[in-house]
This record gives sequence, structure tokens and C-alpha cells, in this order.
Amino acid sequence: IEYSKPFDSSGQWQTTYKDNGTYVVKLSVSDNETTVEKQITIIVENVNRAPVLEPISPVTALAGDFVSLPAIASDPDGDAVSVFYSDPLNSDGTWQTDANDVGTYTVTVTATDGIDTTEKLVTIVVNYRNLAPLISIDEVRGEETDRIVLEPVIVYPEGDDFIVVYSEPFDADGVWVTDYDDAGEYDVTITATDDKGNVGSVVVKLVI
Repeated sequence: IEYSKPFDSSGQWQTTYKDNGTYVVKLSVSDNETTVEKQITIIVENVNRAPVLEPISPVTALAGDFVSLPAIASDPDGDAVSVFYSDPLNSDGTWQTDANDVGTYTVTVTATDGIDTTEKLVTIVVNYRNLAPLISIDEVRGEETDRIVLEPVIVYPEGDDFIVVYSEPFDADGVWVTDYDDAGEYDVTITATDDKGNVGSVVVKLVI
């Protein structure tokens, strides 16, 4: 028994992804006196292969950062590939975070050739951005011999501890007992430093 190509001498053929098509194969059978031939039609159907997404590493960002998640996709069959991202990413795989976006997100990245799809899950962690304390205080007025106490409002989003320092003539507690010679205008600096070294300050006008 003999087989024409692409079959081997045993009548076997290991197809590949490039072998789709119609083939006419000749089969010959001989007893050394008489040979009989027959043609056989073989149809190898196309098998679509799904796109391939390269590994995507988890992303860690700070609130307010611009996050970009570029995905690299290819198709083993050479087909055009489209990539889609789930929320909170935009259609181009980007996201402008803000202070309210702190948390952990699982994003689905999908690559498709229009027939089959490939998906990968990617973790995005958005952490707090350590901000300096915010200090607010209105103009302060008093009279000579008054005991002036500065009472600034200090807001710190992360809730860390902070130390407050007042410039002269106030003491460490923000207190100044004025005298008869202290009339005038003063610019007093109030500084708050958190335990991570971030500093916030404000200058308040004091009129005696």
C-alpha cells in the first residue's frame, strides 16, 4: 500500500494550524501483479486560536496618581486583536485616580480576535497619599495685657499624629500674655509636622 503526500508510508499525517484546506490523496494498492488506485478527498478545517496576552504585573499607586495598564496582545493566526478593559480603567487602559479612590481593584483585561477571547485579571492597589496637615485660622485681634490663645483648626486626612509649633512671641501651647508695650501687628507662623515628616504651615495676622 502506498500513499501520496502529505501522508507518510504508514498512511499518517500530523496536520498543523497552517494546513487548513482541501487535499486529494492517491491511495495505491498492489499485489506485484495488479495495482488499484483510488483518490480520496480530505478536508482539513481551520481551527481558530485565541489571542495571547502577555503577563501583566499587579499595579500599586497612590491616590491622585495616573495609572496606565498597557496590555500586549498577539494572535498566533495573525488575526487583528482588540483589547478591552473593565472599570475603573478607560478604554485605553488608563485611570486618573483621586483622593476618594483608595482601595483594591480587580480589573479584567480581555483580548479578542472576534471569535475567541483571552482574559487576565489584574490587581490595582491604590494607597493613601500622605498629605501634609491642613491648617486654618482667622485673623486674631486683642488688646494690651490680654492673654491671646491661638486655636487653629488642623485637618489631617490620614489621621497620623502631628506636632504643632508656634513662632514667637507665642509659647509651645500657642499662648501669649501681652503687656502694655505690645501694641502692633504681628505675623505669626503656625507649623504642623506629621510623624512622616510632612509639614503644613500658615501665617496668621495678629493685631494688638
